[in-house]
Amino acid sequence: ILTSTTTTAGAALPKAGGTMTGDLTVVDSGGLGITTSGYSVLSAANNARSASGSLRLGNGNGSTGFMFDYTDQGQTVATIRNQYVASTTSELTIQSPFITFDTGTSYTEAMRIDHTGNVGIGDTNPSALRLSVVTPTANHIGLQVVNSNTADSFGMVVKGGNDANDYTADFRKRDNTNIMRIRGDGNVGIGTTAPVSKLHVSGNITIDSSSN
Repeated sequence: ILTSTTTTAGAALPKAGGTMTGDLTVVDSGGLGITTSGYSVLSAANNARSASGSLRLGNGNGSTGFMFDYTDQGQTVATIRNQYVASTTSELTIQSPFITFDTGTSYTEAMRIDHTGNVGIGDTNPSALRLSVVTPTANHIGLQVVNSNTADSFGMVVKGGNDANDYTADFRKRDNTNIMRIRGDGNVGIGTTAPVSKLHVSGNITIDSSSN
């Protein structure tokens, strides 16, 4: 049993089944390895699964705790999860001035949540936009909302606008030129941002009776 801090070179921890008390300080830059050679600050390997490992913070009985899990069995899966699932109010909190989610082998930023709660997908500076979605790839749809229910299904609800001084929805071209605006008072303008009636079209309009 190791009961005190030691500076003796080559001092060993207890063998399997042994115990230790007191503080354990690691000063070697190689890190601390558990059942495997140390290659980072803390390495926890699972001998039952080759090249895999898990680290749990909690009581360790499998039903609670905060789990970091890595599996390499034909497919590589890394998981961070809250193990306590007995209650739907069980919570996992991530706190930081801003959070980024990186993808790809070169850790390319895919999504960010800034310090005000604004979310950018493909946009590293969502600024005053609560949600900014940017698609840089040609011939790709920027955003699609689908209700896959085969019974009664609803699309999207947009809540915004109060009167003629604001709008509920605004549709623009890539160069920011207005195409159509649904104003807060219910007036719809096509080719104009100031519709004076329920439907105001600036330009020619064609009404075709053909079924095509």
